Amino acid sequence: MITATVKADAVKKKLAYIIDDMPTAVAIGVNSTAKKARNESAKAIKKEMGASVPLKVLKSAVAAKAVASKTNLSAIVALREGRPISLRYFNPKQTKKAGTSVRMNNKVKGKAGRASLPNAFLVRRLGSKVFERAGKSRLPIKEQFGPSPGQFSEAAGVKDMAVTLIRKELPKRIQRRIRFLLLKQSGGLRGNQ
Repeated sequence: MITATVKADAVKKKLAYIIDDMPTAVAIGVNSTAKKARNESAKAIKKEMGASVPLKVLKSAVAAKAVASKTNLSAIVALREGRPISLRYFNPKQTKKAGTSVRMNNKVKGKAGRASLPNAFLVRRLGSKVFERAGKSRLPIKEQFGPSPGQFSEAAGVKDMAVTLIRKELPKRIQRRIRFLLLKQSGGLRGNQ
């Protein structure tokens, strides 16, 4: 016969410590999952666009509206339309005949993937941005923009991908935080926490 005795006071002490820090741990897990969903959504939009647009620009279309805290254990990752992207990210080329041509789709090779803007020109001093004159005179000029990131979110399947990622990652991240609290309480961690 095997008997097991448990010291109830020691267990209560450990559990009390964990219960006090549990909302913070869950909030950290929720926030890190929301951040990962935002990053992966931006990557999916970039892949669908096929342009060399930096992720920083695309993350403006996928925003974390609310962040989790001890009292509110939820975060909101929202897909927005976003601002139109400058044509400088679409490989613009100045030509003598056609004005400026812009590669709107990197997946399509040759002339079929390029769009022509006959009255546009490049200004290299301003970061190779594409401008067009508003009238016959030299000024005013208007910067030309391409599509907004939000237009590609449905085609990239961002919503379904984000929901799947959150369902998979959230339990893992919360378990990781609970494991951290247990190790911290038992003294299994070294250094400053």
